[in-house]
Amino acid sequence: MGQQFLLAWRSIWRQRRRTLITVISIAFGLFFVIALTTLEEGVIRSVINNGAEMQAGHITIEHEEYRLAPSVSLVVPQADELADELEKLSSVEATKILIGGEGVARSGAGAFGIVIAGVEPSIERERSPLADKIVEGEYLDETDAKRVVIGSVLADRLNLKPGKKLVIATNDFDGELVEQLFRVKGIYRTGTDEIDGALVHMQLASARDLFKLPSGSATQIGVILNDLGRVASILPQVEGRLADQAALSAHPWQTIMPGVAGYVVVERSGYLIMEGFLIALVLFTILNTLLMSVTERKKEFATILALGGSKGALRLQVFFEAALIALLGILVGGLAGAYLAYYYSLEGINLQELSGGMDVDVAGVALDTTIYTLFSVPLLLLLCGAMFIATLILSLVPVSRVGNVSISTLLR
Repeated sequence: MGQQFLLAWRSIWRQRRRTLITVISIAFGLFFVIALTTLEEGVIRSVINNGAEMQAGHITIEHEEYRLAPSVSLVVPQADELADELEKLSSVEATKILIGGEGVARSGAGAFGIVIAGVEPSIERERSPLADKIVEGEYLDETDAKRVVIGSVLADRLNLKPGKKLVIATNDFDGELVEQLFRVKGIYRTGTDEIDGALVHMQLASARDLFKLPSGSATQIGVILNDLGRVASILPQVEGRLADQAALSAHPWQTIMPGVAGYVVVERSGYLIMEGFLIALVLFTILNTLLMSVTERKKEFATILALGGSKGALRLQVFFEAALIALLGILVGGLAGAYLAYYYSLEGINLQELSGGMDVDVAGVALDTTIYTLFSVPLLLLLCGAMFIATLILSLVPVSRVGNVSISTLLR
């Protein structure tokens, strides 16, 4: 076997130009696959994390009937205590307590439907992308009773500025119509009209008072993880903490954000199809090169067989040739792709420069202005391994033709 390996190494350099073209083809194909995959996965990760941090986490705890008919009367009791307990789980970076409801915001300029979110300002300042999108005034703090942060679209509709007043009307825990006066502290702009025109943040205690909720209760508890890939393994642990509270259920982000989940499926399908076409072209080039190599060397193979060489040894040599060419291409393309992925995982890509300063949103979630590629050693090894295995499988076609030579005809 060692002899066939040495012969294979010498053989691939007998046609140096052809070998280099094949190596470059493999390297380019793998480089493009790595660049596209790490960029797309970086965008997907950003969308999921931003959506989870802006809404109710990677895992959300709520009343078991809340998904069917959201209502402020379907609450999580003792939400503070449960959130503290969930923070002790491994991979849990933070928890957030939320009170969500619907209502109408009214000023002298008119009235519009809104989505009310009672939040913990300290958590939102640290975790939520919305807190970084303030364009006028300031975001909330823990002492801001009866103050709200609204979106720029809603502010324009109601002709509001920081310091101005608005009335919020809604139905409370008992279904009674209530109205309270609030003052605008800040205005945010995410670039997504659905959010900027409807979402209103207020301090958690203000929301409890507005909806007349029981002390310590909330409509949702969000669990934010430090590793998106751990959702499936952490979810059963969260559900275990709810075993003695039959009315509560835990949901992964795919359930809470179906639009984002659909986007992820479509996005991954799109780039996988594109990569599939590219890999098919690269593999066709490799197959053509290997077949040409075998065809041109039929007399050589016939001579070796006439001198007592075995078909198995020849086939092993050609297989090693394909493996060596694949390894060289994967080494060059893999290193170049890994460097690119690593560089942009640190430096990032400025989306506003690429989009001409426009805000970018995906599935109703505002993207960060800077996108970072996903640098993952297991992902890189998977892509390199897949390309190597595909090349080896493809090499079986020319390898099978090595022994199909007529010695008498070729040496006549």
